Amino acid sequence: MSREYRSDPYVYPGTSVLLNSRGLRDQPALTQFESDISVLALAELATTWLPGRYDLHHLKAFHQFIFGAVYPWAGQLRVVAIHKQDTNFCLPQYLEAFAGDVFSRLARHGHLRHRSTMLSARHWQTSGAI
Repeated sequence: MSREYRSDPYVYPGTSVLLNSRGLRDQPALTQFESDISVLALAELATTWLPGRYDLHHLKAFHQFIFGAVYPWAGQLRVVAIHKQDTNFCLPQYLEAFAGDVFSRLARHGHLRHRSTMLSARHWQTSGAI
């Protein structure tokens, strides 16, 4: 994700490297660390139930579960605008309202239970903007 690192509280000053629990300031090393940790967390989630109501609070719990060992701010709503390549993500001041809309739509569809993979992918692509 690209960031304006001059005023970004999530990066080491003068860099675009995210603050992390290991203090890594080398992007490739951080990318590998994040990948290693998140793969383990996702494997654990495959056999662990994370209780919740499939709402924003639950999404934040998933984020904390997957990335909490890497990033101290995992599971919190961000406070800066971000983008990845040509994709802009929801502005921080609109996150709660946008998430409310996304999760309301998901609830109307039974949280995508028993839906086709293609339908699920389309819904999660939309929620990825969160």
